[in-house]
Amino acid sequence: MDERWLYPTPEELLQRTLQSFRDRFPLVTEDLVALSGKQMVVAEGFGLTPELLSPVISSKLQAVWLVPTNDFKWASMTRRKKPTFKNETSDPERSTMNLYRRDILLAEYVKAQAQSYGLTMYEVDGLRPAEEIATLIERHFEPFLRYER
Repeated sequence: MDERWLYPTPEELLQRTLQSFRDRFPLVTEDLVALSGKQMVVAEGFGLTPELLSPVISSKLQAVWLVPTNDFKWASMTRRKKPTFKNETSDPERSTMNLYRRDILLAEYVKAQAQSYGLTMYEVDGLRPAEEIATLIERHFEPFLRYER
């Protein structure tokens, strides 16, 4: 666990994570195609980045990203006692900070990618109620919801 979470820099952890997303994406798309048929499919996942999805969606309205602010991410990790593996390392505090910093870099990456591709992204800061975020997402997907009804 030290080799995995203590020794790499957060930047190296980010690059490893992004490569993992790229490597798995063909399998994800294969599964989604198999599930979809003529139905709408909603896919949510840590590895569905704007750079991967942009080439395969037919409309910018088919995707939206929720990106945590730094404070929200830290509060979420603390509340959920993440990472669960921290006590399996020789330095739990450092492994926690490496994961946190990796996730902040990932959030910045997703935010920049969404902006670059002209895709919708909302920052989640914990100040807006979940219902408000849900309403934003529902409005975003409304053209598809009308079509499916």
